[in-house]
Amino acid sequence: MTTNSFSSIGPGDLLVAPPNQISPPFDRTLVVICMHDSEGSLGFVINRKHRFDLGSLIACDFPHQGVYFGGPVEENSLACLHQHGSSVQGALPFTDELSFNLDVGAVLGALGDEILQPWQVRFFVGYSGWAPGQLEAEIKAGAWFVTRGNEELVLNSKPNTLWRTVLLKMGGEYALVANFPEDPMLN
Repeated sequence: MTTNSFSSIGPGDLLVAPPNQISPPFDRTLVVICMHDSEGSLGFVINRKHRFDLGSLIACDFPHQGVYFGGPVEENSLACLHQHGSSVQGALPFTDELSFNLDVGAVLGALGDEILQPWQVRFFVGYSGWAPGQLEAEIKAGAWFVTRGNEELVLNSKPNTLWRTVLLKMGGEYALVANFPEDPMLN
């Protein structure tokens, strides 16, 4: 693989896990970075939807809203990514279009008030986090490919095919990686 052309990483970027990564929680995942500064990095896995819905976690008016695995840190926590950051209490914008929010009640209220539509929100259990310098070291070691994210990718309705779609869009050698078998022994 060619060296990643990113000199730095920032909010809105996507981390793309190479196939057959040694760390099981991140194998073939996409992580959107929401915070990256001198204190570390925080993001959410956007392509691992759980089999349960929001209603199995909390009582709410949107029990069938999907829930995603955000990462292996604090898997008992609930957070959201959503559009329209300025109109939702507690929103922390990380791109022009997207915010993350730890105030799930405010997001549910925005859904109830139709400020947000269900397709504009993703709920996550857990998150992905890195200590200062850790993520840069992992990228340098080849543990992640990096590309620019966008609202369409982050809120994509087809999480099962998103990893492959992103690699194909990246083109070149990355497009070849998109077709690697899940079990290289079967190749």
